[in-house]
Amino acid sequence: NTCVRDCLYCNMAKSSKRERYRIDPEAFEQIVASVYLKGRRVILLQSGENPAQSFVDYVCRCVERVKARFSDLLVILCLGNLRPDQYRRLRKAGAERYILKFETANPALYEQLKPGDSLTQRLACIEHLLSAGFAVGTGNIVGLPGQTLEDIAADLLLVQQYPLSMVSCTAF
Repeated sequence: NTCVRDCLYCNMAKSSKRERYRIDPEAFEQIVASVYLKGRRVILLQSGENPAQSFVDYVCRCVERVKARFSDLLVILCLGNLRPDQYRRLRKAGAERYILKFETANPALYEQLKPGDSLTQRLACIEHLLSAGFAVGTGNIVGLPGQTLEDIAADLLLVQQYPLSMVSCTAF
């Protein structure tokens, strides 16, 4: 739950006073084994945005370990904006899907709620994920402070511009 961003609506924001942690790869593998034995074949790994190479390497090790043991396990990641080479490395490690919500198609609203980030950068990341071979999921958040009906309509039009595998709307 470590994040470099300070999104105004997220409890993982870097200024949040929450305890930060990282699950040990062996403990992660044991958790996955437990849910696998109960019949689950899909896992979602979600964290705050952390583009440090050491973090991406850690996630790759975790994915590689569980995919080596459970080859039919579908791994979905939700790790935020990363570099194209990092996305490719995660895909090579065995992750098949990636969720990266664009949150709003309104660039000004996006930048207001996500200081230090831009909608242009977020959309570029979606393109990089698609190029890396991920099945990509994205979508918007409905009910953001300052959001209009026109913004929501623009959100719906934006998802049509990409060959997506998953789309969702989240309530604020």
